[in-house]
Amino acid sequence: MSDATSKEEQQQQALLNIESLDRWLQQQGLKSAGEMAVERLAVGRSNEMYILSYDHDGQRCDLVLRRPAAVAWEKAEKVLRREYQLLNALSSQSVAVPEVVAICDDTSVIGVMFYLMKKVDGFVPAMGAIPAGFTDSDERIKQTAYAGLEAIAKIHSVDWRATGLGDFGKPDEFHQRQVGRWTAQLDSYGGRELPGLVSIGQWLQQHLPRHWTPTIMHGDYHPLNLLMAEHLPPTISAIVDWETSTIGDPFLDLVGFLDIWYDANAGIDWPDYDTMVAQYLRLVDFEPENMTYYRLLYYFRQSVLLEGIYQRSLQDTTRGPMQEMASHVDRMIERAQDLLQQQ
Repeated sequence: MSDATSKEEQQQQALLNIESLDRWLQQQGLKSAGEMAVERLAVGRSNEMYILSYDHDGQRCDLVLRRPAAVAWEKAEKVLRREYQLLNALSSQSVAVPEVVAICDDTSVIGVMFYLMKKVDGFVPAMGAIPAGFTDSDERIKQTAYAGLEAIAKIHSVDWRATGLGDFGKPDEFHQRQVGRWTAQLDSYGGRELPGLVSIGQWLQQHLPRHWTPTIMHGDYHPLNLLMAEHLPPTISAIVDWETSTIGDPFLDLVGFLDIWYDANAGIDWPDYDTMVAQYLRLVDFEPENMTYYRLLYYFRQSVLLEGIYQRSLQDTTRGPMQEMASHVDRMIERAQDLLQQQ
């Protein structure tokens, strides 16, 4: 056994406690006695995820376990409980979310709370992972890009009050709270200063939307948080990582998706920005007052969120420093400042 393999197994046992987890699964009637394969997913930034594969009553079972990272922000468990609540509420809707299976608040099982959801098959439509058949014609390229817009438009169109999410967020004065909230969160990290955000925050507070429509908001909607079905026509099979979800402004999801979609899929002649926005607007019943405001607020929020991931990674021995997160923060602030200078 190599040193690298041994270290990975030690980290996995520290984060998961497989024997205790196996007992709990059997006690809940979710697993028969027998072996269980465990695979750590390397996609989580604020949380850890594992694929659990085993047989249950003669049937193959593949679940995803989601738990806070070893060094997590203080509200990590509360956030995951909210995430479970949202996914559970959306289970009755025709939307692309994973099906949740169970939640465990007993911290004696693996040391923290966690929840389980069914594994969804598909590929992440980003970073060169899109199969050629999805981009082999202008029409297919358009369908592939539009699939991401259609999936989130369905989420934004859900009647969140009727779905039992009336207390899930606080849409009143949502925009008035944004700059103060994210500035306070940035200050709580106690890390490096990001002076470039000050002028952006000032502009945002001076250009608050007068009218907007509250919807379910993913909060971090982009291609890396999507799974696309492997068959044609292009369809999103699951939207994942709902840790920043709330009842908020849907246009923050839209601008975030577009910003990263073009970055993550460079080299393909996608429909341009305005065409993508127009397609989204055909699918919903509301319009934005000022798209520049939403783009700047997106950069502001994401800079703080990614900076938090970077700062926590400096203390997390199970992960190591995520220097790329710091680079992403710097790039987002630079983009925001460039956009601000155009106003």
